[in-house]
Amino acid sequence: MGSRIGAGMDALLWAMSIYMVPVAIGLVSIVALFLWDDQYGGAQSQPMAIQVLMDPAGKLDAPGALERLKKQPTVARFETKRSELPVWFMFTLPPHATDLGATVELPSRHATTIACWERDALTPLGEATRSASKGRMSLAKAGFALQLDQSTSSGAVCRATFVGPATLNAAYWETEDWHQSVREFHRNSGLLDGGLIVLAVFVLMTAWINRQVLYVLFAAWLVITLRMSAISAGWDIQWLGHSVPAEWVSTGRAVTVSFYALLMLTLYRTLFQDDLAGSRFDKPLQIIQWICLPFLLASLFLPYRIWLPMMWAVTGFGLSLMAVSLVNILTRTRSRVAMWYGASLGVTFLSSLTEIFAAVSGIKEFVVATNFVTVALSSSLLAALAIAEQMRMEHQQRLKVQAELEHNFNAMPIGLFSLDLQGRFISANPALRAMLGERVLTPGHNTWQLYFDQGAWTQLHHFVYSRGDGELEIKGRRTPDDA
Repeated sequence: MGSRIGAGMDALLWAMSIYMVPVAIGLVSIVALFLWDDQYGGAQSQPMAIQVLMDPAGKLDAPGALERLKKQPTVARFETKRSELPVWFMFTLPPHATDLGATVELPSRHATTIACWERDALTPLGEATRSASKGRMSLAKAGFALQLDQSTSSGAVCRATFVGPATLNAAYWETEDWHQSVREFHRNSGLLDGGLIVLAVFVLMTAWINRQVLYVLFAAWLVITLRMSAISAGWDIQWLGHSVPAEWVSTGRAVTVSFYALLMLTLYRTLFQDDLAGSRFDKPLQIIQWICLPFLLASLFLPYRIWLPMMWAVTGFGLSLMAVSLVNILTRTRSRVAMWYGASLGVTFLSSLTEIFAAVSGIKEFVVATNFVTVALSSSLLAALAIAEQMRMEHQQRLKVQAELEHNFNAMPIGLFSLDLQGRFISANPALRAMLGERVLTPGHNTWQLYFDQGAWTQLHHFVYSRGDGELEIKGRRTPDDA
């Protein structure tokens, strides 16, 4: 009776641990996401119309720019189309915006410098670069922010420079909502950093335990994916809560993209090396992988504006080739690993192509609703499922081989056995048990010396460790079972 109760309690606790607790966590999480109040929730920013003017000669001052800006049409945003020329812009504040203090956010992650003047009196309000700021201008989130007070009566005139496919826009925040937004930005950055790094460390530990190079590649790819997400969200100006030096940011972005391309190709070719071997896609993919090395060197030394179109060309061609080859593998093998990895690659492929097209054309409507952060998390999850499926298949293959070996071991008509270093029998097939007796594996009866002549153990030990081929003849001795 007592054993039945104990077994029932064990079964109940097992079911709670494996099924009930995970399901409860999932349900509570869904309820929290959709029904509970958001701790970081608050009013959203108000988009501001801006008037924009390019300064090709770079010689305009604030008064001259103001006069010409007054003649420009108002727009919601302005695409620089990779131009690094100075851009002047002007915005008008909402009525009573500065009564209690407010903030104007200039969120472009591609902005490198910015300076603003009060629109009426043209008194300086502040200026900032990626490494320093003064006045009421400051680095904030992915871009810059201008703190307002009652001295800023109607609006401001600003001059900015950019690197890369930048979008210029402005947003107005109430003070408390702005502070809440900044806290949420850093909190989301920390969650993404922590989540993917912990996963990468877990995968590295798995790689070390199982001696699997594939898992090392996957862990490195996860970390690079984290940095790609940070670039998309503007979090790449920091790493693990520490600010990245301003002079490293542009080069760091280029190097990150180069490593991402290299690791994605390497992971893909490693995961499907058997399926790609001998196919018409293997050599082109290998060449693209080789191109990653000069591509990485170019990211270190070429200006960002020159390197960027190269990146789009190489990335677009490489992703297209991987997609076509993966479709070929799927049609030939129907592999679950290929299906999961195909879904992961498909998410990345569509997102990358739309971002490339939007950056080249300046048409942001072609960018999918989810940014690269969501894409990276989804892609990482699907790639992890592909790796897990690969592990499952390898485990099943090992079990199959082990079962075959065990069957052959037991069916052999000759005696087979294994010993530990102290000369005790660990295993013996039926043929050997028939020779030496059924108690050969029983403690106290499993010692080599009980069944063979003195000195046979030394002979066997020397024969095994001499790593030679050949035969060894040893003599048995009578045992109590023979009597």
